[in-house]
Amino acid sequence: MTSTFALVASPLVGPAGWQWLAGALRARAATVIVPDLAPTDAEPPVWRAHVDRVAEQLPGATDVVLVGHSAAGRLIPLVADGIGGAACLFLDAQLPVDVLPPGDDDWFLTHVRSIAHAGVLPKWSEWWGDGAWDALVPDTTRRAALGGALPQASLASVEEVPPAPVVPLRAAYVQLSAVYDTEAEVAAARGWPVARLNAQHLHFAVDEDAVADVLLETSAQLTD
Repeated sequence: MTSTFALVASPLVGPAGWQWLAGALRARAATVIVPDLAPTDAEPPVWRAHVDRVAEQLPGATDVVLVGHSAAGRLIPLVADGIGGAACLFLDAQLPVDVLPPGDDDWFLTHVRSIAHAGVLPKWSEWWGDGAWDALVPDTTRRAALGGALPQASLASVEEVPPAPVVPLRAAYVQLSAVYDTEAEVAAARGWPVARLNAQHLHFAVDEDAVADVLLETSAQLTD
């Protein structure tokens, strides 16, 4: 099918990281939208502010493929509810609460609570220890561009749990890193198209051509 790709960023990373992948998809004749997110200090629940902000920027058509990275995996099914059941492509992303096994993200909540200060989290580039950010985005120019645009979120917004979607999911999964082994396995068990790259969590900012190719191949397997 001919689709419009809507690249929905994690609220912890922001849409600046999509610029290289968006260009690679457009070079392959794809239509791409990179929606803004709501401000990180939006009125709670912040997840609802993000969902509403993304939905208002998208056409209400079922040929939209919502590509959600990381924490955006819990946002895109709710966006799909609002614009008429668009397809959801999870890119190394969380799954909705009714799909993910209970307690699977407990380790993540433990970690963010340990690094918060006065209810505010450091920028995501500082979450994982010395050298981790450099390894995720080795190119210094790209790392500076992405790092300079990283938002700073409250702990409360990260602890929010968006509800399950209403509309049944038309979905696929692309795994980039081993952190999301469980999510990819759950997706495969549900019969979704699943693709895996032996890469890392921000690979779309490192090798956008490889990620563009796998997104196009996987989205072509989505059916109504």
